[in-house]
Amino acid sequence: MLSVIYRFLTENKLFALLLPVALLPLGIAMYISYHNAKDSLLKAALAQVNGNVSHLSHELHSTLTHYFSDLSTLSYTAPLQGLINQHIANAEAKEKWLTQLENIFITTLESKKFYQILRYMDERGKEQLRVEYQQNRIQRHLAETAPDLSESPLFKESQSRNAGQMSVANIRLKRTENNILVVPYLPIVEVSLPLYDLQGNFQGVLMAEIDARSLLSLLTVDGTRSYLINQQGYYLSHPYNNHLTFGFEHQQSPQFFSDFPQLEQRMNNTHQTLLLFSDQHQMIIGLNRLYFDDNHPERYWILMNVLPENDAMAPIREMEKIVLAVIFITLLVIIVRTVSAAQIFHRLEHRLFAQEKLLRLVIDSIPQYIAWKDTQGQFMGCNRNFTRLANVENAENIIGKSEHELTLTERNLKLFYEADKNVINSNVAHYHLVRTVILPNGQEIWTENNRIPLHNAQGKVIGILMTMEDITQRKQAEFALQQAKEAAEAANRAKNQFLASMSHELRTPLNGILGYAQVLGQATDLTTKQREGISVIRRSGEHLLTLINDILDLAKIEAGKIELQLGEVRFTQFLRDLIDLFSMRAEQKHLKFNYHALSPLPEVIKADEKRLRQILINLLGNAIKFTEQGEITFDVRYQQDRVCFTIKDTGIGIPEEYLNDIFLPFHQVPTVHHKYLNTSEGTGLGLSISNTLVEIMGGKLHVRSEVGKGSLFWFEITLPAIAKTQTIYTKESSRTVIGYSGEKRSLLLVDDKPENRNVLINMLSPLGFIIREAQDGKQGLASAITQPPDVILVDLVMPELDGFNMVEQLRTLKQFSETVIIAVSANAFDATQARSLASGCNAFIPKPVHLERLLALLQQHLNLQWIYGVTEAELSPLSIETPPLSLPDIQDVPESIIEPLYQLALVGKMKRLLSELDVLDTQHPKLHILFQHIRAFAKLFQSQKICELLEPYRAKKLEL
Repeated sequence: MLSVIYRFLTENKLFALLLPVALLPLGIAMYISYHNAKDSLLKAALAQVNGNVSHLSHELHSTLTHYFSDLSTLSYTAPLQGLINQHIANAEAKEKWLTQLENIFITTLESKKFYQILRYMDERGKEQLRVEYQQNRIQRHLAETAPDLSESPLFKESQSRNAGQMSVANIRLKRTENNILVVPYLPIVEVSLPLYDLQGNFQGVLMAEIDARSLLSLLTVDGTRSYLINQQGYYLSHPYNNHLTFGFEHQQSPQFFSDFPQLEQRMNNTHQTLLLFSDQHQMIIGLNRLYFDDNHPERYWILMNVLPENDAMAPIREMEKIVLAVIFITLLVIIVRTVSAAQIFHRLEHRLFAQEKLLRLVIDSIPQYIAWKDTQGQFMGCNRNFTRLANVENAENIIGKSEHELTLTERNLKLFYEADKNVINSNVAHYHLVRTVILPNGQEIWTENNRIPLHNAQGKVIGILMTMEDITQRKQAEFALQQAKEAAEAANRAKNQFLASMSHELRTPLNGILGYAQVLGQATDLTTKQREGISVIRRSGEHLLTLINDILDLAKIEAGKIELQLGEVRFTQFLRDLIDLFSMRAEQKHLKFNYHALSPLPEVIKADEKRLRQILINLLGNAIKFTEQGEITFDVRYQQDRVCFTIKDTGIGIPEEYLNDIFLPFHQVPTVHHKYLNTSEGTGLGLSISNTLVEIMGGKLHVRSEVGKGSLFWFEITLPAIAKTQTIYTKESSRTVIGYSGEKRSLLLVDDKPENRNVLINMLSPLGFIIREAQDGKQGLASAITQPPDVILVDLVMPELDGFNMVEQLRTLKQFSETVIIAVSANAFDATQARSLASGCNAFIPKPVHLERLLALLQQHLNLQWIYGVTEAELSPLSIETPPLSLPDIQDVPESIIEPLYQLALVGKMKRLLSELDVLDTQHPKLHILFQHIRAFAKLFQSQKICELLEPYRAKKLEL
């Protein structure tokens, strides 16, 4: 065919001359087509690389944000908050919190495999807890073997951060404790969060070590290669040469600058995103500087996405082959040009159209609102979802328009304008901006907005990519959660208010019952039957008080406010008191009570005596309560500061299906199982409170039971022994207080309830106190100012002026700065006690008032020396041979009062003698001690003892 063409050209010379002229426009047209195609493909490649860089930057930022969110969530867990806010000094309580925190750490490691280590360090940098994957197992490391991390850069950096500010270390390879690289290589990144208590004091650092492979795996994008480089020029991720990755760990030189020398000065470019065409490497490169720490702008990673030039320009290579074919086949140039050029153009146009169509399909399928516009604010395109927001039919209708030309609300216009202006001026992408947007139908929705600057090949900002995601459901869920939280807090406040009111209303009448029971119980002229009746009244009242205290204890437990009050306890005496109490109860039911000390017991231990007694009384009381015949066995074993208590009975037992429920609050075994016993009393709180107290003490309450054969309860706790020489004990006198030595003290009672005032008057007036009354705070304030007393006993809840305000006003007056003020209230909550002390009270005593406790407070604050009554044993001829001690001198006793008293005693007129003593006591306060001794003898009808007591004073008169 070539010979035919050659012959045609030689035979037609005119055609041969005109052929170059005809080929000139063809060459020009091909050159223009080639240049346009190359520009189009280059722009498409640049857009692809730019999109990849933006996408990968967003993915890396989102992943780091996810890590930060996880760490922040862990910092608000109850165990960690307990460790940093309660300042626990007790090792057992601290270990309990650490165990709970360990379980949370383990759950996190198991559910999120990319975490390698979770650790909690205290404010000194001492590691308190570390949980990590080691040999495919989760292991906990003991605090005593943990390294000192106080000098580590990440810990020091966290110390300087405010609450909620995260710190991120650079990606590195994992090393052993001997600083040897772990093989196979494992890239890790460390993040940390400073911990502050409620007062704003630094309390430690929460740190996580994360498998960075989960982060680096995001760098894979089809058709391109992605590199991650740190600010020193070392590769953190290389797409096809793992040996170059983490060169700084192998003491190598930065490789990136030698591989891409023309990019070295670009590393310091102020623009975030750079696009360039590298002639040396024949690659299209996109750079983005990724800041992962806002507080340290000098820390960043360089994200580089590379598209090989051959892949981007593949269609051009085909076109070049065709051009070469046209040159070699000049005879067919016209036909080839016409056919081939049309085919090539069509193919390029078809491919570009297909890419654009695919891109449009992808963008329209994204559920977010997406649009892009130039620096002048004119839209260049959007997805289908955004057209609904702009209220236009299709994306073409938005091109070339600004926000003001669209039917957007004023709020939307302001939002778009301000956000775009900030991004263009700063050339920094803004992520996760939460704003409200109004749709065309008037619906207001919550959106999360992202604004990303778009750059050309020279790094200049040419536009903005904006995305918005509808987060209305998430915000509604947050609002619902907040409302639920507020409702729960309101319910909790209502419950506390109800408990406080109930406690106050129940304690007020109990104050009268128990108060008069104590007063009447001290009378010396009661019959045995009367004493038994008063004893029943007192025990019944104390039982009701115990039920009230159980409910208050439960409220404290639910609020997590119950704390142990550790002190020194005489252990053997403590056990002996319990044995005496329950031996008597068992004997009343004709049961045998066995006590065994299975090992030597310490004399003194460190414990919360009140709570330990509460536990054992509940368990021993239940054992006797649910046993009708047989025996109760109480065993105690002590070994290496650990004590084990065991209570066994031969009672009715507990069905197996109820064993898991008996420790629940207000739970009682159904009465069908106890139909032969009178077990309806009680609140069902005893075992629940006992179980919780045992757990607070570091133990666990166990139970084993069989119906018809009995039950076995046991628990083991740590109660350290204390040497006897560390404590000096003084045994409280068991005698009755009948007065005090020294001058008489005045006392002001302020209470709006007359019955409460009468109880205290009957308790204290026989002891020689001068008592005045006030029925509310206003009257009490006036009475105190008019005639200042030595002691003020004040109720807290009163009309007109409550006790808190009364005390605060008194403390502002100079003359009351040292006056003893004791709060006496039926509201026994800790908050009330704390508020009373903060108002200025010296002490707090709950109602019902226990006389012994009240007398102890008066003795402590007034420095009183009590005078005790004489017991019947002391009045016997064998025990008293001399007059009572602390009597006034003979010279201080007027002669006129001795003989009448002596004569009344001699003839046995004790009633008249007592009346005479009351009169003389007010006339001669300095002789109060003498009168109290005479009164004690008179109440026991010991006329001879009175005469013997007065004989020395009569002898003085006779001598005269």
